[in-house]
Order: sequence, then C-alpha cells, then structure tokens
Amino acid sequence: MKKHLSLIALFVCLSLIGNNKVNAEVNEFSETVNGDIYGQVRVVDDVDGDGCKDLVFGSTDGKIHIYSSSGKEIFRPPYWPKQVNGPITAGVEVTDLDGNGNLNILASTMEGTLYCLNAKGKELWRYNTGGKILNTTPLVSDMTGTGKQDIILNSGSGRIVQLGSNGEEKLVVNMDDAVHASPITADLNGKGEKSIIVKDNSGKITIIGGAEWKASEQGCGDWPFNIDVSDIDGDGKPEIISTDPKGDKGIFQMWDTEGNLISKFTLSDAAHGAPRIADIDGDGIDDFVIAQADGKVLVCDKDGKPKKGWPFELKDYGIYSAPTIIDIDGDGTPEIVYTANNGSYSDEKSGCIVVLNKNGSVVEGYPKYIGKTVAPLTFADLDGDGVMEIIAAGGIGFTGPQLHLIKTETKRKFKIVTLRQQTTVK
Repeated sequence: MKKHLSLIALFVCLSLIGNNKVNAEVNEFSETVNGDIYGQVRVVDDVDGDGCKDLVFGSTDGKIHIYSSSGKEIFRPPYWPKQVNGPITAGVEVTDLDGNGNLNILASTMEGTLYCLNAKGKELWRYNTGGKILNTTPLVSDMTGTGKQDIILNSGSGRIVQLGSNGEEKLVVNMDDAVHASPITADLNGKGEKSIIVKDNSGKITIIGGAEWKASEQGCGDWPFNIDVSDIDGDGKPEIISTDPKGDKGIFQMWDTEGNLISKFTLSDAAHGAPRIADIDGDGIDDFVIAQADGKVLVCDKDGKPKKGWPFELKDYGIYSAPTIIDIDGDGTPEIVYTANNGSYSDEKSGCIVVLNKNGSVVEGYPKYIGKTVAPLTFADLDGDGVMEIIAAGGIGFTGPQLHLIKTETKRKFKIVTLRQQTTVK
C-alpha cells in the first residue's frame, strides 16, 4: 500500500570557498536558550552564511529566535531575535505562502496573535484570534488545489479562522467551546477542495460545512487529544481517527465522514498525538501506532490487537506528542521515535528521546536524555552530507539545555521529514 509523508523542501547546504564548492559540517550540541521551547523547532535557509541550514523557534521569553546549526544564536537587530506580544508555547511554521519562492515564518503567541514574518525577520502582518494559543502550530494548507496557501487558526476563543496569504479573513466559524487541538484539512469528497475538521475542548468533532458528532464524553481540555484523517481501508473514502480519555483509561475511535462509528477499542490511556499509520513489521499491512499519555507505545491492528512485542512502556514516563516513523539507524527498517517525560525528576532525566525498533525494543544508544520536553522532533539534513540530524527541544523548567542537535545514521531519502498531527500516512 502507498505511504505518503508530509514533507517540507530543504535545499542542499553548500558554501563557496574561492571557486570550489565544499560541504559544511554540523556537530552535535546542547545549548541553553533564554526561555523554554514548547513547540517544534523548524529549519530555514542559511542565515549566517556558514553553508548550512539554520533553526527557528519561539520561546517563553516572548521572542522568535534564529539559531545557527553550530548552536549559536544569530543576532540581526532589529529583526532577530524578534520580540512579540507574549510567550510562545506553540510551534512555528516555515512556508512559502504566495508561491513566489520566498519563505514566510508564522508564529502564534499565548496572547492569541499570529505573526507573519519574511525570511529576514521583518514583520509583514499580524492577526489577533481573540483567545489564547497554547500548543498548536499554524496550519498551512492549499484549500482549493490552486497552489495558493491559506492559514487555519484555532484558539481558546473557540473561533476557527481561515486567512489568506496577506492575513485577510476568508472564513470565521464559532465553535461551542475553546479549540486547543490542531485542526486538520482533507479532501473528503475527492473533488480537489479541502474541508476543515475540528475537535473542540468539549470533545465534539465538526467538519465545517458538514457533519458534527460527539467523540468524547469527558472532553479534551487544554492539552488536547488530536485527530487525523486517512483512507484506512483503501476504498477511496477517508476515515477520521482519534483517541480520547474514558474514565481512567483511553479509547481509540474511527469514524466515517458522516460521524458513523467504524471501529472502537480500549486503551490503557489516551494519546494526545493522533495515532500514526505505518507498516511497522513489514508484513505489507498498515499498523496503528499509538503513543499514549501513560508512556505506553502500542502497535496494533485495526481491532486493537497488539503486534508481537508490543506494547512497549518506559516506566514512569508519559508521552505528549505524536511519534515519527523513520529509519533512524540506517538498517533499512522503520523505527518509532518520540519524546517522553518523567515529572519526578528535575534534571536531564526528566525528558528523553526514545527509539524503538519493529519488535518493540529500544535501539542501542537510546534513550537520550534532554530534560523535560513536549515538542515533536524535527529531522533534517542540515549540512548536505546525505545524513539526517535530529533537532529536539528540551530542558523545560531549568531541567537542562533547551536546544539539542543529535546526529543519526538516517540516509536522506527525503530532504527533510517533519511529521505533525495533521499528517496523513497511508
């Protein structure tokens, strides 16, 4: 079965010395940042001229930062670091909104304001959502198949807003509750136009302009349980999947686009990140990969039956974001890579990167301890040597350095891989 991965283009890193082109090289580092990083770190074109891609993120100090792939902050007053109107606890997005080849950086503050910057850090426009934005990255989507990107925003105000590339309002919908889960977009009818699908804090799922139904009786809260869309059975019709709390356990559910329940099974806890779908054991059949809030990672079939060797549990650690499925050790088979937390520690052991092989065993060299972390990981070939690096945010609450670069054995089949909640894997 075909598998599609959400990709962001990454140009080859080269520097010029005289008339000869040479590859720069990055080394592992762990650096302290002025402020905690809760959201995913992104990759931008070479800003400091060292021949490698650089890193951009927002932090709780109320600034958007650019860091060199050498681990040092890039200062370009008055633009970098960019001061905004409040702490940033969500991930930033890097995209080309109008298709002119120039990158835009999008960042949302806890005060509910979205900032759009150009690649040099100049503010192009801003938009106030009217409610707090805690943990969702701005969603960029070509809604009509024309190549033009729109931005979908959610916040504590309960408003879902669709903006054009210049920040103009195209659609505003008021939900019944705050929305802290990541909205997703999908072509539900095969006509080339996408719908917006939302799960609000009450646990209700809404297809804007279509069906709505109750997914969770307990609600989702400020740290939400996200949704995703995929054609699970290959019939050309997408299904919607999510997990939710149910009592002191969790529940996996799958619906059609009218809200009719297709599949349901019990979990030991719910998963904040939407389940991933991938063929982990190489049998040609897609598996569900569910990284749960109680720290268990389950690989199972569509009925919830665990595959051999699963679930895996790193005792006393919880998981707050969806895993990445990638061949991290270069052995030709996919691994499951994720971050986990242990609140009882106050040092680097309070958070770590875990890598599991297809049999549910920890890959040699992991876990790697990076302090408290809740952000998804980013994989990128920063120096153009054909091998991926991991970029991780950690150290929340003075538990260690906040920005980490770790080298891997992952060959660059794709120029950059960043899997987010709204990614469809089929």
